[in-house]
Amino acid sequence: MTWTRDELRRTFINAQQRSLDQLANLRDLEAEYLELVRDDTEAEAPRHRGIEASRATWSCAYAAAS
Repeated sequence: MTWTRDELRRTFINAQQRSLDQLANLRDLEAEYLELVRDDTEAEAPRHRGIEASRATWSCAYAAAS
């Protein structure tokens, strides 16, 4: 099959547009993922602070008992 110059041009432009659309979709997915990670991190922060405070309390108690 022989391609005409116009067919090649249209095929290339269509492929390029699909690539740009896929890139935009990936960027949207990345933004959603980062938002979920941020939300999870913010939700877990008080629990982590509580765990760290508990560890510090036990460390001080252990050091005082030693």
